[in-house]
Amino acid sequence: MSVGLLQIPPEVIEQIALCSGIESVVGPPTSLVALSSVNRELHSLLSVTNNSVLYAQIYLEKFDNPIDGAVPKDLTSSSPVLAAELRNRFSVLRRLRPCDVSDLSPSEDQLAEMLYTTYIMCLENEEKNFQQLREYAQIDDWLREYWTGDNGASGVQQTVKLSDKDDSRWPNDHAANALAMWIFWFVLQPGLFMV
Repeated sequence: MSVGLLQIPPEVIEQIALCSGIESVVGPPTSLVALSSVNRELHSLLSVTNNSVLYAQIYLEKFDNPIDGAVPKDLTSSSPVLAAELRNRFSVLRRLRPCDVSDLSPSEDQLAEMLYTTYIMCLENEEKNFQQLREYAQIDDWLREYWTGDNGASGVQQTVKLSDKDDSRWPNDHAANALAMWIFWFVLQPGLFMV
């Protein structure tokens, strides 16, 4: 006697989906995409709209919890916020992945927003956030390019070249540079900028 996938109780399917979503601690829950693509009913059951608790649980497995590391008592009420934050963080981490900041061409506001999320992750870090930043987003390479690359968005290299003619020049003073400097200090490791 065979049992169809949708005849399995939804709680069991959700547990399978959770295991699939946290299969790897680092990176987005890509295995969950494959599982939810099986058919429309499964896609509906596992969608973030219909199952924010699942995505909140994945968030708690992949990122450090901002609430003193404690799991919220009522995950149902906080799950839409945590599910949205899961999507936001992986969106930011994906944008950090390309090591050439000039390819991103974000506006100053978009760059500041992206760096603000990264800064918050540094403040909340207990282990998982730095693991996502280092292993998935490759933040060390991104920061190196941002600060020292010829086309780095910080503008430091262009300022240094112009400073040869005018000693009074300083790098641009804007929110993105301030946030990037804080992030640099948070993730600094000996030899990060060694060539």
